[in-house]
Amino acid sequence: MQKVFLLFLLILGITPSAFGEYRVYQYYVRNKNTFIQDNPSYIITSNLPPRAYVSYHGGYSNVEVDLVRTWMCPGHTGDRKEYCDSPYKQLRKILEDQNKNVLNNTTKEVIRGDQ
Repeated sequence: MQKVFLLFLLILGITPSAFGEYRVYQYYVRNKNTFIQDNPSYIITSNLPPRAYVSYHGGYSNVEVDLVRTWMCPGHTGDRKEYCDSPYKQLRKILEDQNKNVLNNTTKEVIRGDQ
């Protein structure tokens, strides 16, 4: 029994950790119900695949869904965690930070008289 337990601990120690990931979808959703006067279209982010999203929201007779973009996120969606940012949003943040740095450096050069 001790040998089995030691073997189990050895295997557990050697096994690499598993990392999860999930796919996030961004949809442009239009309601097909014409009897509703206020019938706005909207963009929504979900982890449901397209067919599951449409089925969950009443089927193709009720909603029309267009896939805008999709990306992968590390981790899991438990505990009502927010989805990770899209790569486009992450890139926008990086570019904005770079532009701020360039603007700050240019402003410093102009103030000092370096051109």
